[in-house]
This record gives sequence, structure tokens and C-alpha cells, in this order.
Amino acid sequence: MLYERGLQNSRLGRLSLVAASIDDAGAWCFLAMLTAVHTGSGAAGALPVIGYSILFTAVMLLGVSRLLRPLARHVGRQGTLSPGVMYVVVIVPIVCGYLTDLIGIYAVFGGFIAGLAMPRDPQFRQALHSRMMDTVSTLLLPIFFALSGLTTDLQGISADTLLFGVAALLAGFAGKYFGSALAMKTLRFSWREAFAVGGLMNARGMMILIFINIGLAQGLITKPVFSVLVVVAVVTSATALPLYRRALPEHLEMQLGSGVPTPAPAPRPLTTTGMH
Repeated sequence: MLYERGLQNSRLGRLSLVAASIDDAGAWCFLAMLTAVHTGSGAAGALPVIGYSILFTAVMLLGVSRLLRPLARHVGRQGTLSPGVMYVVVIVPIVCGYLTDLIGIYAVFGGFIAGLAMPRDPQFRQALHSRMMDTVSTLLLPIFFALSGLTTDLQGISADTLLFGVAALLAGFAGKYFGSALAMKTLRFSWREAFAVGGLMNARGMMILIFINIGLAQGLITKPVFSVLVVVAVVTSATALPLYRRALPEHLEMQLGSGVPTPAPAPRPLTTTGMH
């Protein structure tokens, strides 16, 4: 949504992405702990996983990121991504995914950290985005959602499971929407900005589907619970953009979203009867 509206580099866009990243990282650690408890190793069994994950993140962001900086300079000279640069861009996330899978925190987290470690140069990021986004959005993403849809069976949902789904929907929505809005207001943002970020944070989409697919594969949840959580993901994600637009209409979006203060209305000129 941020890319479609050109707000990925705005103040609200960056803040929402950072908040979502922290939220996802915490969720990965929590999922690792649940998996450790479920497999019988206990909560203490998750501590090595969390420790190795922190070490992996530190190595990637403090060490590997420095080794990847020449990629940006190469793109700056060539003006485009050469085959050699593309090989590195593709191999690094694959290796990171393999390492995090060995650690026990799943491959997606490795890919995410690999993205953070890539050069921050605007020209490099734009070239990479232009080259990869069409393949990801038109091929890989629909396949992933289709596989999740094939696993969903709404007919097997009981009344108790449905009640759980409603409770999860309300709790998930209120926690993200009102929780994020109150946190933003505490930081002295306007109510419009606060509720705009609250709406964006409700876009669970792909990440929650990854979590619940892992939970289903690990036996943490049953298929009916999986189906209900898919519905929760779809409903909350579908409401994200309308909530954002309600908080920030188009005429305010670029002003508040980019950090430009809203201009005060111009004073009305004094008029005198009979003057033109």
C-alpha cells in the first residue's frame, strides 16, 4: 500500500515499516518459543534460538551490510543491475533463509534481514525494486496466497471455533488500531496521523499467513483454527486501506504523510461596501 501511494519514504511510511518490522521480529521469537514448548524442549529451549537469531542479525547488519556496499557503487556506475549483481542479490537471501531455517526461526526471517542488509542507496533500491517487484507481485505472491486458500476449509468450522475467530478479530483489530494510535498520540503526533498508522498496522496480510502456515505444519493449530485465522487476516488487511484513507484523505495525505505541516487557512481579505 505504501509503494502504491508513494509513501514508502515518507515520515509515516518509514515509521510504519519500522514498527511492523519490530512487531514481526518479536512475533518470530514468540513463535520459536511456542514451537519449543510444543516439541517438549520447554521455554528454555527457545533461548538458544533467540540468541542465535540476535547474533545472525548483528552479523548481517554490522558486517555483511558493509560487504554489500560495493553493489550500490557498481549500479551507480552502470546505471542498472548487471547479471553479477543480480546473482548476489538472489543468493544472499537464499543463504540467509537457509541459515535461519537451521537456527529454527524459519527462512522468511532470513530473507527479511537480508533485505535490511542491502545497500540503502536510492538508485540501487529503485533498480532492484523495478527488476524484482513484477515477478514477486504477479507470480510468487499470488501462488503463496493460492496455497493458503487451498488449505482453508470453512465448512469444518464449529460454533466454538467461530466464536474464537470473532474474539481474535476484535482483539487483533483493537490492539493494532487503537494501540498504535495511542502510542502515536503519546509521541505528539496528530490524531489523523495516529489513526492513519493504526490503520496501516492492521495490514497483516502475508506475514500472518506465514505464521499460521508454520503453526499448522508444526501441529500448533488445527485446520479449523487455521481457517478462522485466514479469515481474520483477510478481514483486517482489507480494512487497513479504508481506515488509512479515512484518517488521511488525499488532500491531507502528502502534507501529513510526508511531514509537511498543514498550512493555515489564508486570512479573508477585508472588504468595504461599494469597493471593487
